[in-house]
Amino acid sequence: MDPRILARGMLGAIALHELGSIWERSERRRELMRQAETRAQALGRPLVVFRPDKSGPLDRAIESWEQGIFEPVEIVQARAAELSGRGQRFADDSAVVFVACVLEYVDDAQAALNEVLRIAGDVANIYVVTVQPWTFYAQLHPRAKWVGLSDHNVVALGRITPVQRGLAAGILVGLAGMSLWPRKKPREETLQEQEKPSGALAVAETQERKG
Repeated sequence: MDPRILARGMLGAIALHELGSIWERSERRRELMRQAETRAQALGRPLVVFRPDKSGPLDRAIESWEQGIFEPVEIVQARAAELSGRGQRFADDSAVVFVACVLEYVDDAQAALNEVLRIAGDVANIYVVTVQPWTFYAQLHPRAKWVGLSDHNVVALGRITPVQRGLAAGILVGLAGMSLWPRKKPREETLQEQEKPSGALAVAETQERKG
């Protein structure tokens, strides 16, 4: 099989996998948002939603879709920078907390988790979604510092190492290079081209035949 075709197929599969992961992550955030809203309504608390510091128009549109239009509880939007613990905008044990793909980008993950727990007061009031660690998005995002797994309020994070980034980037660069590599001519075609006379020699041979 042509290595170029194989490399292109693998790149296509990776792209589909990354798109599927984005959809899965969005659906997970939407599901946990509903659960957090229900919890906040039952406790009579506001719902504090932490989002990444930087988000473009597409990110904001996805956030609005995940959050919905009509909310049964007070929703307070917050940004990742507020998880540093400085300023303490929110009182202790005062809200249900939803953290949407934020912990990967903070400088100190443990301090951020401590701040979330301080605001929530109890782990049952915490809802966390992380970027799937097996995706290239998680490994290569320029602002990502951590990678890990979450299950509702159970979170496990580890530092992204240069080796991880290098391996992920190497796979993509290697496949891209392989997909663009010039096609090697079959040996038969090469031999046929070598056997063809040059232009001047061909003219001379033609004239000799005519003579």
